[in-house]
Amino acid sequence: MEVLDIILGFSPVIICVVTIWLGIARRRPKDGYTVDGRITYLEGKTAGLPLLTFSYSVGGSRFHKSWADTLDRSDDYRLREAVVRFSVGDTVSVWCARKNPEACRIVLPEEWKASPDPLAAIEKVRIPEYRVKMYSTFGLLVSVPLTFDTFKDVSKAWADLQFVWNTGSRREPFLQTLGWAHQPLEFGIYFSHDLLMLIVAALVSTGLIWRIVRGRGAFGRWF
Repeated sequence: MEVLDIILGFSPVIICVVTIWLGIARRRPKDGYTVDGRITYLEGKTAGLPLLTFSYSVGGSRFHKSWADTLDRSDDYRLREAVVRFSVGDTVSVWCARKNPEACRIVLPEEWKASPDPLAAIEKVRIPEYRVKMYSTFGLLVSVPLTFDTFKDVSKAWADLQFVWNTGSRREPFLQTLGWAHQPLEFGIYFSHDLLMLIVAALVSTGLIWRIVRGRGAFGRWF
């Protein structure tokens, strides 16, 4: 049994967990509000790489941020537009996350005028609901069979306290029967792998079904 094989075996679980965590982290900042801020420095109105810094206060704490610290840090177009529109000392509307005031973005004037919701620009690029449900259905075609197959393997392994696993390398595959009586460590590692895969697959399947049934409100302010 090689360490690389163990890592590769757990990689699907790690990928699923990281994907879910990143999705939650990305959507969580959408629960927030706007405060008044002030432009403290501008550079690059006509040429060169634009540089913009600003400050704002939340709950008695004052924050000093550059554009690179905002949620729009990768949007160079909005940065250049902000640099052209604002001047040092101008008051700006700053949106910040309720649970993390340091997660922020500058609201451009046309966005605020069009809608009191500072996230209107983000909502415009949302994937249409029918596509989300279609993608969720395709995901179920993979996650549901995986859930049932993994459940059968875990159930059989739990009942027999042994199962067959490829313990060799890619070049030299070797199927070995792992039993709790003779190889408790190996059995525990691979059984834990299958059990984690079952939990992740079941959670993903449940989430996809809930997303199809409830629509965009399935996970409230999280997704």
